[in-house]
Amino acid sequence: MNPAVTRPPSLDKLLESPALRELAQTHGRAGVLAAAREALDAWRADPSQSFDAALFEQRCRTRLA
Repeated sequence: MNPAVTRPPSLDKLLESPALRELAQTHGRAGVLAAAREALDAWRADPSQSFDAALFEQRCRTRLA
């Protein structure tokens, strides 16, 4: 498996996504940043899984709910 395919985009790029920008408008950038870091940590805990942007966004939404 190619590591470049399974790795997530940079945190900055993830924060620029429409879904996370929308969350930042509602919850503030600091809260979204913390949620994004937590979601990335969850992915890093099992790096055998390919990065899934939809799952990442859902984890952020759940953390902020």
